[in-house]
Amino acid sequence: MPRHSSASSPAASVFSPASMIARDYVRRPERERMRGQIRRMLNDKLRQLTGSPYACMYWKCGRYATLVVARYGYKLVGWPSHVPFCNLSDMRNGKKPLVSIRDAWIRGDLRFELATPEDIQNALAAPETVQPRVSS
Repeated sequence: MPRHSSASSPAASVFSPASMIARDYVRRPERERMRGQIRRMLNDKLRQLTGSPYACMYWKCGRYATLVVARYGYKLVGWPSHVPFCNLSDMRNGKKPLVSIRDAWIRGDLRFELATPEDIQNALAAPETVQPRVSS
């Protein structure tokens, strides 16, 4: 089986694992910074609203329902309709969904509102019913 040197093949430099890793390295820090920025913005606001320095946003349905809605008494409204509610690290489709979340937060479309007694009851009984939704 002949061995091909990566230097001898013009396609090798374009599609080499090293070039793919370098491209991912450039993109990954940008996504990580954006995830961190979103987490900080939402955590800071939740801490401000609750008065608890330990309050933080949870991104999985059940934990969001029991810890954010039921415990802290707040819910997110105005979640972008095309973005699934999930852990930010699990989001697919590059940085577009993260940009949508960040921009909605900055515009004030995405925000925390007080949970109603019904929201809190639903959070404990059927967590999926209190996932962030688009504003009506």
